[in-house]
Amino acid sequence: MTLPEGRIRRFFGPPGSPLRRRLRSLPVIGPALTASLYVYRRLRGVRIEAGLALQRAHTDFKNRRAVTARNVARRNDRRAYERIFGDERLLSEYLAPERVSFYGEIARVAAMGRPRSVVDVGCGTGDLLRAVVEAAAPERVVGVDHATAGIRRARQLVPSGEFHLKSLYELDLAERFDLVLCTEVLEHLAKPGAAMAVLVRLCAPSGHIVITVPDGAQDTWEGHRNFWTASELANFLRTYGDAEVTRMRTDPTSLFAVVKSTPSLV
Repeated sequence: MTLPEGRIRRFFGPPGSPLRRRLRSLPVIGPALTASLYVYRRLRGVRIEAGLALQRAHTDFKNRRAVTARNVARRNDRRAYERIFGDERLLSEYLAPERVSFYGEIARVAAMGRPRSVVDVGCGTGDLLRAVVEAAAPERVVGVDHATAGIRRARQLVPSGEFHLKSLYELDLAERFDLVLCTEVLEHLAKPGAAMAVLVRLCAPSGHIVITVPDGAQDTWEGHRNFWTASELANFLRTYGDAEVTRMRTDPTSLFAVVKSTPSLV
């Protein structure tokens, strides 16, 4: 029982009490009291709901302003990832066990093709590249990212790799690779078509491009620009080669695409 309801009962008695019955039976006062109690309860309910809504809004505001990896990444720019990759606490949030498992699944699939050369476009901290190196032992490993803090850590994790601090759009590598990785990148880009043209150019004629993006049918995060469903992603990628889109086992909300390079496009 709420405090206001307890006060009503102390004054008028509990429901069905003789006092309430007598008050209700009064010709004018009875209906007026009944109507007044009804209005009071409705207004009290509205006030309580408004207070709860305000409290929830305040909590959401505080949560959104909290310095977490997810909140920082909402800015969707290089500075955001510089901050995440350069801060041990934020980086530990970013490299949660789910993400590490995610990288492991991609590395296992990549190892099946036994690539001799690998480039990871948007390599971040190099954790995925390290997993690929451990699983497939390629001879040539290259990573590209636009965040200095990410490249710095990647060089420590994969000392045998070659790393370039560049935007994907400005990438001018002349060589081609058996495996081109671009994971959790295309959903952030304003020009995904231009990015795909770069990936195709980097891919050897017999090579493969591995792409992951969130399922746009479920993804509502405001840090993203592109929201492809499985069929939409397949249609988009078929412009650049034979594409197969499946779903990640470690994260069913993520789409996993393998594009087999088409010689005429490379």
